[in-house]
Amino acid sequence: MDVVSCAHKNAQQVAISYHICPDLEFLTNERDAEIWTPLFALCNVVASDRLFRLKADAEELCSAKQSDKQEDATDLSLLRDICEIWLDGKQNMFSFELVQILRNLPEAPWSERAF
Repeated sequence: MDVVSCAHKNAQQVAISYHICPDLEFLTNERDAEIWTPLFALCNVVASDRLFRLKADAEELCSAKQSDKQEDATDLSLLRDICEIWLDGKQNMFSFELVQILRNLPEAPWSERAF
């Protein structure tokens, strides 16, 4: 039996399970909850013995996504700071000069990083 026909066959149980999903506190934002909660509800009905595996996979994927967002934020901050330096008229410089300027920016994390 495929997943779709199984879901139709068990629609009422899945709907009830949707509201009593297991411990999903790791879903820290609404979008993740929108994606994962229906999967947990379906799994709870048709393969409850696999809930532990689904939870482990969901936690890993959500955590990896969060890490990617943090890395993207750092990358964007670096680009923003470089653009500000260039907009100040310092467009022609050696990379070591750019790194020195970045490291001296107040409240920027670049002085703590190895380039």
